[in-house]
Amino acid sequence: MTEEQLIYDWNRQSAGADLTHSLEVLDVTMVEAPHSPAARQPALSERLRLLHQLDELGLDLVCLGDAGEGWAETLPLVSEVAESRLKVRSAVLCRNHAAELERVAEASEQLGQAIHVLLHCGYSPLQEWKGEAWRAARAERMQESVMFAVGLGLNVTLLCPDAPQAHPAWLVDTLGRALDSGARRLALVDTTGCATPEGVARLMAFVIELCRRKGMPQRIDWFGFNDRGLALANALTALESGASRVHASVLGLAERSGCVPLDLLLINLRLLGALDRPMEALASVCQRVAETYQVEVLSNYPVLGKDAFRTGTGVHAAAIIKAERKGFSWLADLIYSGVPAGQFGFEQLIEVGPMAGESNVLHWLARNALEATPERVQALLAAAKSADHVLSDQEIRAALGETASLQV
Repeated sequence: MTEEQLIYDWNRQSAGADLTHSLEVLDVTMVEAPHSPAARQPALSERLRLLHQLDELGLDLVCLGDAGEGWAETLPLVSEVAESRLKVRSAVLCRNHAAELERVAEASEQLGQAIHVLLHCGYSPLQEWKGEAWRAARAERMQESVMFAVGLGLNVTLLCPDAPQAHPAWLVDTLGRALDSGARRLALVDTTGCATPEGVARLMAFVIELCRRKGMPQRIDWFGFNDRGLALANALTALESGASRVHASVLGLAERSGCVPLDLLLINLRLLGALDRPMEALASVCQRVAETYQVEVLSNYPVLGKDAFRTGTGVHAAAIIKAERKGFSWLADLIYSGVPAGQFGFEQLIEVGPMAGESNVLHWLARNALEATPERVQALLAAAKSADHVLSDQEIRAALGETASLQV
């Protein structure tokens, strides 16, 4: 029996899902993680090391900082991408200031490498209360900045804040101005994490139609926050609805409840068949990010948490062991997990604890080359059932009255 014969993947068979188009991932960890109140502010040397690890993920772009007050910290990172000939492309944040755009253009020329500009729109639809004159002045300034950047030869993506809460007329005016001024891409930003997948699909359809009427290529980014716990679902919906790039941060690190988690985005795109790139470095990159920003990866965090592929439950352990004994390693990896551990450099782990059955005990004994005598099995089951946690190897050996070096 094969995996295809046993499992019907409704995720890939959905008539509405379309992830066959070319898509990109833009990493924003270095600009968003510092906004997390729980994160520390790493030194430049630490970010340079992190940059090299991020490059191992095969990302398309990485936003390295801003061209304003943070330029002194951003420029060394941009230079490192060029001088070390990293595969990832550089992007930087800019506001509507000519000086910032000129800095980026000058650095791009000196390094002989394009630097992508993420240009802040400069105003939000939620600021309409300030009046028509204020909005018109801001819109004109944004338009001038886009034209100035394009004139410098820069590739510009306009960041449109609060897009899921904008009235259609605001979107038509603002995004239309940006496209008319030469913006290469539009980035719809769910600044407050208020969007739902259905809302994302409707918003994408509206903006795609606007681009069509303007006779412009469909180049739309999505960047959403996680206040409602929907950031990942929204990102996947945006891609299915026609977005070609998603902005994401490792472990979802950003302000408040964070944003699209880059790691889970890559994992899901891989499982959906939309990305075909190595994922072996993902765990080490996430560990580096956690250490760099001194944040905790929750034990039940999908795929990367320490409990993601561990089970201490007897019925689960029995099913995994039976699949292994039948020679169906692929089934052992999927029977109680929606993610095949081996595909991402992990393995299924069977532990001994209060919820364990005989299968857990037999598996531990076999894994540690110890004979499964009735006395050992009963001793371990008794210790497990009387505990209030999963037993460590040291605790198990103590229950057996054995030393760590004891063999059959």
